[in-house]
Amino acid sequence: MIVEVIRMRVKGERLEKHALQSARPVRGTLSVNTRLGRGTNEQVVIATLTGDTLGQFALPALDHVRITRMRGDNFILFGWEEVELPVRQVQTFPQAWWCRPVAAPVRDGSDGDDEFYATSELATA
Repeated sequence: MIVEVIRMRVKGERLEKHALQSARPVRGTLSVNTRLGRGTNEQVVIATLTGDTLGQFALPALDHVRITRMRGDNFILFGWEEVELPVRQVQTFPQAWWCRPVAAPVRDGSDGDDEFYATSELATA
């Protein structure tokens, strides 16, 4: 599924509503799969967003993901992302993706942001 995603947190801290409304969405292919948990036999749901034909991740993957809100076509995925810090250390932080499915490329010269932000009540997650 092709979606536009706005990350709703930075290093686990929620972004303010005005920051969410001014953020540029990242477009890519959303995939939701399962994998075995580390050191366990439990199934863990993960979400990835690939951004090009080479399969490169457009955003860090979300682990232990779940849908926390849906309104119209928009939905929010919540999970945990691993962020590499400057000292070659990896930390895990909570993250939420505000997602809007994209049916087809926009052909009228507009970037579609007005429609995306018209549903900003989702930004309070």
